[in-house]
Amino acid sequence: MVVWLTVFPLTFCVGLALLWIGLHGKRINDHPWCRKCRYDLVGSPDVPLICPECGANLKKQRSVRVGQRRKRPALSALATVVLLLTVSTAGWVGWRESRDFDFNTVKPVWWLKQDTTSSNGTVAGAARLELLRRLDESIFSIDDSDGLSKSQINNILEHALTIQADPHAVWSPQWGEFFQAAWQYRLMTPDQLRRFIRNVFQPGINITARKRVRNGAVLPIRFDFELGSNVPAPYFDARFQLELATLGEWTLPRGLLLRETWDISSVNRLTEWKRPLISLTPGDYTLRIRYRVVVTGDYDYPHAGTMAEWTVEQQTQVTVVDRLTEVVRAVTDERLADGVRAAIVVKPLRWDDNHNFVDIGGSIAVRGPPVDLAFEILLRAGGQEMRVGYLTAVKGGGIEEIDTQPWWPGPSFAGSDRVDIILRPNLSVAERSLNVTEVWYQEIVIENVPLESSEVDDTGAGGMS
Repeated sequence: MVVWLTVFPLTFCVGLALLWIGLHGKRINDHPWCRKCRYDLVGSPDVPLICPECGANLKKQRSVRVGQRRKRPALSALATVVLLLTVSTAGWVGWRESRDFDFNTVKPVWWLKQDTTSSNGTVAGAARLELLRRLDESIFSIDDSDGLSKSQINNILEHALTIQADPHAVWSPQWGEFFQAAWQYRLMTPDQLRRFIRNVFQPGINITARKRVRNGAVLPIRFDFELGSNVPAPYFDARFQLELATLGEWTLPRGLLLRETWDISSVNRLTEWKRPLISLTPGDYTLRIRYRVVVTGDYDYPHAGTMAEWTVEQQTQVTVVDRLTEVVRAVTDERLADGVRAAIVVKPLRWDDNHNFVDIGGSIAVRGPPVDLAFEILLRAGGQEMRVGYLTAVKGGGIEEIDTQPWWPGPSFAGSDRVDIILRPNLSVAERSLNVTEVWYQEIVIENVPLESSEVDDTGAGGMS
């Protein structure tokens, strides 16, 4: 490359010189001639005042030239060829070399920030990597002029926090690495750290409750912990501590509703159900849940202590009706029967290694039923039935909840390699769900379902565990 940088300018200058010589031409006489129209003034004893050809004033300075020249077309053509070859070769070499050159290394910070939001994933990823590289230079370089300045780092952090807080924006783990490095080397302000952590642990816990329940029945409440899409590597631990849970003026028992401390460090999603028994006068009530989030450094950064702490309160409406009021309707329309059966997919059951109990995890899935479903799940062999759990599913969707447990086979199950699965409709099971308001009220029997070893891999969607 160094050779080319020397040859190209030299060849280009030679070509220009040859072109100038060819166009300027060789002097062939010493005749005076009009610069404007190139009329030959030779033969006159004195240079006239006015050009006899064009009428130009020949007394003006530089209006008359002495000596005519003849251009050299061959030399001009050679010079043109040299210039064209030089320019085209230089362009080709430059294009070839530029393919391997990373232009991100010379882009200003504002340009790289703009690229990080590009819809082109390759462009955005390369820009984030370059910002991360410059941050590393800032941290580890002896020369303060290398990498990013403190104001640039602060500006980039604010830019990344805006992206992180936007649920519709694309978040990259590279941003998490940028934040981690900035945090470790004390390049983040305390406010930026708190905002970053709050964004990480959003939405946090979402609370959902059944909208309409009977007095004397249970109130199904589901707690969903879910991190957003802006999660970095798990550098933090969070504890979700319940502070208060009320339904109207009634305070729900603390231990009944939720574990006092919910430790979250590496799981991305967790669901917990609670079903307190309701004994209230019929009417509309507000369910309020308040919990505190305390974030500390994980085992790699125990010295960090409490890094952020905040309180979240959520509420939802619940209507309590008289205990004799119907909240779930039974459906027996035969036109729905085929659709209900087609929506239920059963896979072989699994025994554990010593055949002491059967694990039915992953054996039943429900996909798009034409009506809500609420079943007890029973197994039958040799005339004996055993209830092993229940499931609920919503119309057009899938399983809302499935609750099963291992079972100890009785004498009729001993040695069986096939069983019948019975799905028996149950209105009480429906009332324990969040959204089931009508249920298919006919029993479904799936006969001769194989029992397999626990070594068989079963990863069916909507599976039971």
